[in-house]
Amino acid sequence: MTSEELWNMASKELNRSNADRKHPFVQMVVATQGKYPELRTVIKRKIDEKNNIWFYSDSRAPKVSQIQDHSETSILFYHPKKMLQIRILGNSKVHFSGKAYEHHLQVALQNPKDYLHGNPPGSELRDENPENGFHFCVIQFIPESLDILLLGREKHTRAIYEIKDEKVFGRFVTP
Repeated sequence: MTSEELWNMASKELNRSNADRKHPFVQMVVATQGKYPELRTVIKRKIDEKNNIWFYSDSRAPKVSQIQDHSETSILFYHPKKMLQIRILGNSKVHFSGKAYEHHLQVALQNPKDYLHGNPPGSELRDENPENGFHFCVIQFIPESLDILLLGREKHTRAIYEIKDEKVFGRFVTP
């Protein structure tokens, strides 16, 4: 397998998850930096033609302020049947308005209850406050490097890919 073939396999699976809501890459683990590194599973909403990854959040969630303070973010995908792991490093941007926000808002409005909670995420659970607004934002993750690992019975294959000026440069590394 060449590094280009490994890249194409991973890209195919990432793009397939845009159309297949049951694909394992619909769920991803996002790491942000708070006092400690913080991990959580979120729903990937879209991967675009530039490999940007989009997801939604309650605008009051800790991850939003963490991204605003430290844009460096990591994302992890794992496909258990294909034994394919993709770790991605990059920077995230939070959108509270604008073209990207408006585009994704239309999807979010199909299920608005997720963003109408009276209490912010992570707050002590008490009687629900009355709904006090729509707390929605869109997060855009811009990848800079990918670490792709394909686990195999005979051997594992791993490559690191750097993205510069929308071009991808890959090299094999020890798994």
